Amino acid sequence: MNKQLSVMGLAARASMVPVLIVSGLTALAVGALTYLANPENTGGAAGVGAAPLAAAVGCLMVMVMLCLGGCGFGSQTAYTVRRLRLREELVDLWWAAYHAAMLLVLWALVATAALLGMQLKLQGLEPNWGVGPQSLILLVYSDSFLHHLVPLADAAVWVTDLALLMANALAAALFIRSQRRGRLNLWPVATTIVTLYTFTIRLSDGTWMIFLLAALAMAGCTLALLLTGGERREV
Repeated sequence: MNKQLSVMGLAARASMVPVLIVSGLTALAVGALTYLANPENTGGAAGVGAAPLAAAVGCLMVMVMLCLGGCGFGSQTAYTVRRLRLREELVDLWWAAYHAAMLLVLWALVATAALLGMQLKLQGLEPNWGVGPQSLILLVYSDSFLHHLVPLADAAVWVTDLALLMANALAAALFIRSQRRGRLNLWPVATTIVTLYTFTIRLSDGTWMIFLLAALAMAGCTLALLLTGGERREV
């Protein structure tokens, strides 16, 4: 267990502080943009304005930090990993678990900020929309961005979001493993693009089930690549 904790500690030292800072700033931007969005530009409804763009930029920055944070540029990360004498697949899975935790933090902060910004805006709208739970629930279901952030009772959205989160976490670990071997892996680019695009899909679209299956397939494929791709290093 000490070796596993050492892996998590190495991952946390590599990127935790900058990732938390970017996640907090992204949440502030999303909350502010949601609050400031002009209802006149959204057909009288309380839209989210440019909040999805801010969330996308924040997500991209976090993914870059997670990928590069474990590469050990200017340090001896690869040497430290070898000294732990753990199977490379196990090291990669612990890194992926850390990445998933950081992405969950980003998700929770952005979702909370978006809901808070929307609630504060509802209080100032005329005619008064009210600020009860029912008003927020209706707006969450009517906006694809908010619905992905807060799926509520929609199991399909929960499954899709969690599958994409794991795909991104595993892809970042796969990138780090490839870099340790002197290779470049662009799988995180694919997982990030698919993730950001799904946030624009409305449930009424016929392509929704396709992306649900694609998210599950991408998570499974990334896990398979992480566990079976390449040769194991010597220990």
